[in-house]
Amino acid sequence: MPKIVTISGTSRPGNYTSKALAVVNARLVELGIKPTIIDARNISLAFPGHTPTEDALFMQEAIKNAAGVVIATPEYHGTF
Repeated sequence: MPKIVTISGTSRPGNYTSKALAVVNARLVELGIKPTIIDARNISLAFPGHTPTEDALFMQEAIKNAAGVVIATPEYHGTF
């Protein structure tokens, strides 16, 4: 099975972005694919130019080894 990474790019509690991505993740599981889920609510990232966190290194490795990546990003005032 291909390795798929899904990323929710918002940390807001109760957000619709993560709810929509949960539908994608459920469908991947139905297809026999266990996605690597990265959720902004559960990770710690450093500002650019600072030493990468363990979460950042995990994300880099997961994405580097993935056959596909699904990025879910919130919409703010009509734009991303």
